[in-house]
Amino acid sequence: MRTGLWIDYFDNDSATVSAKIHYKNGNQTGICRFYHPNGQRRLKWHYYNNRIRAKYYFENGQLEQKGWSKIDFSGQYTHYYWHGKWKFFDDHRKLLRVGFYQNGEEISDQ
Repeated sequence: MRTGLWIDYFDNDSATVSAKIHYKNGNQTGICRFYHPNGQRRLKWHYYNNRIRAKYYFENGQLEQKGWSKIDFSGQYTHYYWHGKWKFFDDHRKLLRVGFYQNGEEISDQ
């Protein structure tokens, strides 16, 4: 089982980092970061018990969307669902809309 910080790469030369993921007893935990091939951040997850604060980024590094997800440990699989308030931005960080989700399904938007 994975434990501690694991770094994944896009290539075999270990030149371009694709992810920095913290594990505890085989499960992701803490703050995990994922990157675009150009080195810009793509996704940041911050784990809080069975919830995740997620932020997605455009390739230019600007925030694309952010919100909460929940984790469902059902049997041998782990499922992540958007759950709660999500904000969506354009590539200049202008707020486009706000959506509300329950178990991955959008239930309303503003």
